Amino acid sequence: MKYLCYSLFILFVLFLSACENGKTTDYISENDLATPKFIGNSSCAECHEVAFENWKGSDHDKAMDHATDSSVLGDFNDATITVRGIESKFYKRDDGFYVYTNGPKGDMAELKIEYTFGHWPLQQYLIPFEKGRLQCLPLAWDSQGNKWFSLVDSVYADIEIPSDDWLYWTNNGQNWNGMCAECHSTNLDKGYDPESLTFNTTWSEINVSCEACHGPASNHLRWAEMDSIKRQDLAYMGFPEKSIGLNTEEMLNQCAFCHARRSSLGDFDHMGTHYLDQFMPQLVNEDMYYYDGQIQGEDYVFTSFTQSRMHTRHITCNDCHEPHNLRTKQQGNLLCLQCHNYKVYDTEEHHFHKKTGIGLSEELTSNGFYDQGDGTQCVDCHMTGNIYMGNDFRRDHNFRSPRPDVSMRIGSPDACTTCHDDINQEEAVEILKEWYPGSLENESYGDLFYKIAKGDESAVDELIPYLSDTSKSSMVRASAIEYISRTNNLDGRFAIEDQLQNIDPLIRYSAVQNYWNPDVNKAISKMEESLKDSLESIRIAALINLYSYGYQGKDSISMQQIDIVSKEYVSYLKHTSDFAVSRHNLGVYYARNGDRKAGVTNLKEAIAIDNQYYPAMVELALLYSQQGNNELAKKWLVQAIKVNPTDTRTLRYLGLLYAELKEYKQAADYFKKLIELDPSSPRNYYNLAFIEQELNHPKEAEENFLEAVSLDPTNSDYLYALAYFYINSNKEEKASLIAQRMLELNPQDANAIQLLSAIRN
Repeated sequence: MKYLCYSLFILFVLFLSACENGKTTDYISENDLATPKFIGNSSCAECHEVAFENWKGSDHDKAMDHATDSSVLGDFNDATITVRGIESKFYKRDDGFYVYTNGPKGDMAELKIEYTFGHWPLQQYLIPFEKGRLQCLPLAWDSQGNKWFSLVDSVYADIEIPSDDWLYWTNNGQNWNGMCAECHSTNLDKGYDPESLTFNTTWSEINVSCEACHGPASNHLRWAEMDSIKRQDLAYMGFPEKSIGLNTEEMLNQCAFCHARRSSLGDFDHMGTHYLDQFMPQLVNEDMYYYDGQIQGEDYVFTSFTQSRMHTRHITCNDCHEPHNLRTKQQGNLLCLQCHNYKVYDTEEHHFHKKTGIGLSEELTSNGFYDQGDGTQCVDCHMTGNIYMGNDFRRDHNFRSPRPDVSMRIGSPDACTTCHDDINQEEAVEILKEWYPGSLENESYGDLFYKIAKGDESAVDELIPYLSDTSKSSMVRASAIEYISRTNNLDGRFAIEDQLQNIDPLIRYSAVQNYWNPDVNKAISKMEESLKDSLESIRIAALINLYSYGYQGKDSISMQQIDIVSKEYVSYLKHTSDFAVSRHNLGVYYARNGDRKAGVTNLKEAIAIDNQYYPAMVELALLYSQQGNNELAKKWLVQAIKVNPTDTRTLRYLGLLYAELKEYKQAADYFKKLIELDPSSPRNYYNLAFIEQELNHPKEAEENFLEAVSLDPTNSDYLYALAYFYINSNKEEKASLIAQRMLELNPQDANAIQLLSAIRN
């Protein structure tokens, strides 16, 4: 025994001696850590065998692959499919996979498939083109039905897509590099050069592998290879981000970059930064969601989940999903019963459906909309969904209770009548009133959002309390801010102002993005504060808001901060400049900052990317108009109105431009069309009245002046114009009455005093 103790003592002394003499070369500290590098999943598999085996075969594993016999699921044995009169053929040659189909400009061509994209419930195929582009073939393989099908007919069934359209499969709307790549490979560098319009897109691993979620692992590997005695307790075991025990927000920071509808600020940095340093998220609005927040367009989960009560109760993604194979942790109701009491919820007294087993085959109903259950499954009522990409059914992660009463008022679907096509929503409402007395009395933000969208500003008073109600989800509160900002309600403005420093980043982001104030100096002061926010999305939102006030910076300190955020903004726009909207915004940015040549170049490139993107045409017209080139301005405005004949902004500009060119008949036609579309705007009548004067139509001019005054009776410009019209028409008595009304509104009104003086003389 004494020899054993002596040996241990010698080892201990040697260990201390080595430490004192600096000989523990394997020792690693925070200061020793190099910039982490991606090393590949082969380095992970040895120690993390179970996790690695779970990941193999998962959706992440098969997110993308080289086209080989083992990865390709589609039938390439001379299979054919005819879509819109075009027959395409799939075949193999020399161990390669080919398709003969309509290619660039609509011409038939033989094209080689280089990559597979996804695997279930459909598999897409990628084809290389010039300038480093990979394009998504619009013919996909249905992995469930084992057949070829057309994504165009499935997704754009009622739309004719010519070969020069942005959506045509060889153009930017179906470009892998910009539309898909960042979420299907690991350590992806988009590599887009906006000058040469080329991509040099790279990745460290072709699919979504270990480091896509855990971050670059070189320092972790170094830590793992050390003797356990010599390891320092490094944060996250050498990983750049936390991997164990994540809370809700930390989980979103990892998952949301790919599982969100958003605009990315740059390549994903994999460093555990807040999601608002990674992307600008989509809030709940009618472009992508129903007014009650149900999914409509492709959602990718983030905005749905962050509306939910689950999110407010700090549920995380991996409470339900096994993080490595992505499958749910339990099947059927057992998943929900991890938290919810089965004696209360998994009973006929709760769901009022008998467990017949009918419909559990995961087949679609006759309307092709809903994945039918037997009504006893929690997801049947609380996680309805939509079919995307032709056959991909995805569930809504809002976890809402059925509200056919709300759906009936705002035009959204509901779980009851989607599944039971033999009843209508009125009948569903009566049934739920009987089953769950009082359950339909709770207010719904869907009703309030709908009212504001339809012009009913009375809903603002009901929405304002949402902003400070922490029991409401952050996404609902953030979206409420966006809806309130659409109104001129002063109480709403003050309520938004109160949220500019909210501790919740998403609410703060929405408040900064949607803040307005008629007091320009106060608005600028508030946005200057937000320029210094810790999160990039909020800083950029503040910059964009400041630009709307014509702000250029007041002093050296503010100019320095403007310069910092401007560089972030331009970097974001250049990263996404393969999209028309980013090119448009780059053009506006350069023109605003004095570089009109770059402004014109980027606006034209936006139109080249998408020849239907009329906002760039309008902006280009304004630039030409400012330069005195009214003919070019007219050309682009006419082109814009061809694309969107009902755009009121374009119609107004065209009317004003024709008036400036003294082409009054055309100007009058555009303003009459504008009034048909927007009869509530007094400015339209005011402008048309002047044009009618030029056309020597005094009766029509008077009618339009009177309509403008009727809609805005305290506007001094409208009153002055009407009084002046009466003076010129030798109707001094009417002119005098108008001038006196102006003085009643403002006793110091110089125009009114001048008018009365002219009438007396």
